[in-house]
Amino acid sequence: ITLSRERFEEHIRSLVDSGYHGILPDQLYDYLTAEATLPSKPVIISFDDTRLAQYTIAAPILERYGFRGVFFIMTICVNKPNYMSSVMINDLASRGHIIGVHTYDHPSLSNIKTGQWTTELKEPKIFVENAIHNDVNYFAYPYGQWTKEGIKQLKSNGYKAAFQLEKKQSTTDPLYTIRRLMVQGNWNAKKLQEKIAETFTVEN
Repeated sequence: ITLSRERFEEHIRSLVDSGYHGILPDQLYDYLTAEATLPSKPVIISFDDTRLAQYTIAAPILERYGFRGVFFIMTICVNKPNYMSSVMINDLASRGHIIGVHTYDHPSLSNIKTGQWTTELKEPKIFVENAIHNDVNYFAYPYGQWTKEGIKQLKSNGYKAAFQLEKKQSTTDPLYTIRRLMVQGNWNAKKLQEKIAETFTVEN
């Protein structure tokens, strides 16, 4: 889950060379809900946890290759050493990247008590919206683990869709269990593309 600068750029360059086109969550949402068209070989590049290197290293590399990313913010970290500041988050948004929420302090949703939903879902959404002066519509589950109650709470707090990892999607709420692939730092570009093909086939 941690990549070197060189490996990350290798991955992005290989996607471009192989004909992948970067898209953002609104494009995927419109495709899933309104039959909008997508470019060939669409791919979303996303990041969790608010790490400073995502701003200083990853975003510039993405932009160099014509991509924009999705940054899911864990708000307890904002403005702390080695993490992004509110100003940086706003800057990413102004440069065309999408900002989402990754809870306040990264609990498994299965462990959240009734009174904690405001702290973990509602308040982080308000915090990020104030930082970027725009709506926040997307959420990434800590540990990639979704729950039925979590989906209910996400809906009630105004999120349009949510991203998990490679687990099975909900049959009733697929928009709130969109699958992602967690890339490993020891994968070369060939391995990355093999894993993409393996993970996102129709059979899965």
